[in-house]
Amino acid sequence: MKKVAIIGANRFLGFHLTKIFLEQGAEVYGYVHDGHPEEGIVRKEMSFMYGRNANFTEVTDLSRIFVDQNIEAVYFTYIDGGDLYRRSFLRGKIVEAYDALKQTISFCKRQHIPLIFPSSLEVFGDHQQTVKKSTLPEPTTAAGKLYYEFEKKLQYHCNQSRCYIVRCATLYGPLQPMSMVFQQSFLGNQISKISEDKRDLLYVEDVALELSDERKLNKLAPLSHFISGQKRQWQKAASLAGVKGDKNGPHISCQQCHHIAYTRVEEGIEKQRKSTELLFLEK
Repeated sequence: MKKVAIIGANRFLGFHLTKIFLEQGAEVYGYVHDGHPEEGIVRKEMSFMYGRNANFTEVTDLSRIFVDQNIEAVYFTYIDGGDLYRRSFLRGKIVEAYDALKQTISFCKRQHIPLIFPSSLEVFGDHQQTVKKSTLPEPTTAAGKLYYEFEKKLQYHCNQSRCYIVRCATLYGPLQPMSMVFQQSFLGNQISKISEDKRDLLYVEDVALELSDERKLNKLAPLSHFISGQKRQWQKAASLAGVKGDKNGPHISCQQCHHIAYTRVEEGIEKQRKSTELLFLEK
């Protein structure tokens, strides 16, 4: 791909997609929008890292992106854990997110280009541990319900267009949102509640690499699932990150899934730990 747009370039997966595309020499439009104040240092670091690249154009107005007819693909990564797990802040973002999705769908249909929406396995409720092709989501969390609403809007409006919904396990790695458990543990904060899905875990750069590969993308079904294919990945990572408390938890499995566990948990957690130390603890 020569030119792509990332709608949410200053969100967790969006940033890593941006980073990979820039490393590959692609031109990237990165749409950014305000995050929770507690995520400020993470957003600032993201902006510093991709803003130095001449192939990157930071955009705060979607209309600037949607006049460029040379864009070859659009990734919709509007929200992440820094939004999802802060209910009061998220409420103010939902209308914005729906409007951005509507504009993105319209542009991709008009240009006949792929739209990739990384969703979440949280669309499946806590009671849905085995996912088959015929399994309909029954979300039980606020995050899962929101992702499912996005999915339904995408499926309704896309029709026969090239739209890809990719349901991913919980993501971890460098610059993970501050609201998520591993970051909280690395900073020595007390963890009173775990909101994220503990049923599986994927390293964010593995997912970004998979989604940025045009050949693999062309082979994806309109609805795909990315899992580790291994049991207790979140619990293993939690132990390595020093998260105290009950490490037991259910595991989610599914038929015809893509196993995206290229990075060992030990390696991924160490990379996140070092990134957090450099960003926060040495300041």
